[in-house]
Amino acid sequence: MGKSYPPELAWRVVWRVWLADFWAEELPSAMVKEIADARVGLAVSPGYVRNVWWRYWCTGGVDTHQGQRVSPPANRKWDVESDMALLKSIAEHPRWQLKEHHLSLINSDTQRRVCYSVVCGAVWRLGYSRQKIRSVCYKADYVAADIWLADLLNDYSLGELVFADETSKDMSVLKGSFGYAMRGEACMCNELPALSHGSRVSMLNIFSPWVGFLDHAFVDGTYNTELFLHVTTEPFIDHLGRHRRPILLDYVQSHGIKCIVLDNARIHKDKRGRFIDRLKQVGCEVRFAPPYCWFLSPLDNGAYGRIVLWMRANPEFVASMPMWRVLEEAMRATVTPDEAWAMCVRCGYTREE
Repeated sequence: MGKSYPPELAWRVVWRVWLADFWAEELPSAMVKEIADARVGLAVSPGYVRNVWWRYWCTGGVDTHQGQRVSPPANRKWDVESDMALLKSIAEHPRWQLKEHHLSLINSDTQRRVCYSVVCGAVWRLGYSRQKIRSVCYKADYVAADIWLADLLNDYSLGELVFADETSKDMSVLKGSFGYAMRGEACMCNELPALSHGSRVSMLNIFSPWVGFLDHAFVDGTYNTELFLHVTTEPFIDHLGRHRRPILLDYVQSHGIKCIVLDNARIHKDKRGRFIDRLKQVGCEVRFAPPYCWFLSPLDNGAYGRIVLWMRANPEFVASMPMWRVLEEAMRATVTPDEAWAMCVRCGYTREE
């Protein structure tokens, strides 16, 4: 059985923290050790110091309420206004974790955060579940997508837009669902050769609603911020050793493109804003799609899926050719101008008359 300490000792722990002019939920290890040290502190355990401060932080008191059926008042106090605050927090930030909603809620009486159990109870009382919160996420995504798409099409016609995105491929793309097997037996496919992942190749594409794949650049491995900036806005040497002009900047200047649509990948957002500035100098704006709205890009919502399907339909060709050669052949064989337009329609874009 653990050692019992009087409440006065707990308040002395709080007082020592206050003397250190410290105010945060997590105590530094050096402070905990100093307070718990028997020679210069209070001769208690470090765990006791942390528990006392956590109770004080959450409830404004140091009572443990051990052996009692009633929880501390600050942990049990929850009214209709608090329920509505939690409901608003979930609706406005549906992808937050519970701990993030917990951090945003303040008890109105004690100005201390309530315990997790109270937030969990409120979520249950409001009738939420994982499935319902997931549906709220989807609705929030589609609402944000509709607003963003309306603003985009109000400012630009479809002929003034191009899309850019990356995809990475290796031999593992052929390892799909090959079929069923009897219970206890491995599911195998005899038609395909033994596959390994092999080297990964990443492809950056420029996609037009009227043509489909306009231009591309390959790189071994994956793209980072500097590589993305380099191949889109600066002359570069391609995978065959050829000197090439920037695949995006030249196309924008020659075809009068007014807007580039990108997703929210970190490599697209240079901290110094060099990518946006270089396109702005030639009269082109960069629009980032809302988070989690992959369905707004015809590359993610159709074109790259066609490439994967073509590769799985031609496994012998994929296994015998370099990956960059496979991807070039797949682009030529999959997306025609009519199909490119159909993919844009699926994403919500409309042809101007």
